[in-house]
Amino acid sequence: MIKPRDELDSIKLYTPGKSKEQAAKEGGGSSFIKLSSNESPLGSPISAEALKEAIDSACEYPDQSSARLKSKLAELNGCEYGQIILGNGSDDVIQMLGLAYLNKGDEMLTGEYSFSVYQHVTTLMGGVTRVAKMPEYSYDVDAILEQVTKKTKIIFIANPNNPTGTSLSPGEVERLLRSLRNDILCVMDEAYIDFSQYKSSLDKLTQFPNLIILRTFSKAFGLAGFRVGFGVAHSRIIENLEKVRQPFNVNSLALLAAELVLDKPEYVQKNIKNAVDQKALLVSVLAQLPVRVLPSDANFVCVLGIGDVSILIEYLHKMGIIVRPLTSFGLSDGVRLSIGSEVENLLLIKGLKGYYNEANTTL
Repeated sequence: MIKPRDELDSIKLYTPGKSKEQAAKEGGGSSFIKLSSNESPLGSPISAEALKEAIDSACEYPDQSSARLKSKLAELNGCEYGQIILGNGSDDVIQMLGLAYLNKGDEMLTGEYSFSVYQHVTTLMGGVTRVAKMPEYSYDVDAILEQVTKKTKIIFIANPNNPTGTSLSPGEVERLLRSLRNDILCVMDEAYIDFSQYKSSLDKLTQFPNLIILRTFSKAFGLAGFRVGFGVAHSRIIENLEKVRQPFNVNSLALLAAELVLDKPEYVQKNIKNAVDQKALLVSVLAQLPVRVLPSDANFVCVLGIGDVSILIEYLHKMGIIVRPLTSFGLSDGVRLSIGSEVENLLLIKGLKGYYNEANTTL
């Protein structure tokens, strides 16, 4: 047997939210609502007809420079064309960061309850992951700074954080950036920023050339299946990322879909409003149950103190509802509940009430 790289021995496979197809194979019926992956509940904002241009030219490679989409993003985000890099989802940009900046033995720093891809990429490159404590399940600037060493190369912060939904305020983000050495790359992963009470850290890029902002089209923009993400940073960082980016890493359909959705602000605002309204309803019900609900700036809610999560998962599964257990994040007594449509949210509420009623819990 051919021996793979030594680093693969330490890598765990990514644990995604359960798909509808997988849930159907496990029984419980053929129709499920998926509240496990924080996707848009409003359907695709892009029609098949709108993608005809890309379909008709599918025999040709995509534009290697992705000029049209990058130009549009630069204009909308108030930055230069050369400050943007596109990825096959923001996960792709995270991998580029590892390839471009992590040498064997370099340290990456992140929070104890955060997105697993940060550690995955670090381990793959032979780097070392250091973990900062997250008091109250939120990133803490002082806890992060305590873990910085001479070997620290990259800090990954999901803001808002996945899976807890908590955020660092703009003031705390700036305090962190001012406290870091300028040879440490600080990555603000803003996949859920559109749902947050706080604005993006994009306005800090000029002042802090060691900062990179990651964004995605998968959440508020409703294009999770197309896989488009992007990074915004100083042009020197982008130049380095371009050296490790796979040619044609974003396909023609995805490029066009992302370009078109930028002209659909009404869809995005409707998606955000649905998340805010339905989250408020869900949280009001959860407040009556014997669980802990973390404050969320995202399109999901993190619920802790459930006990044996597998029992709740199975109960909801029988009702045709898929939610995300948080064992892989180190939160064995928690679940992450994506905010669905009004109809989906009401069904989830019915399931939660039914579960705790059967457990003889007073609502």
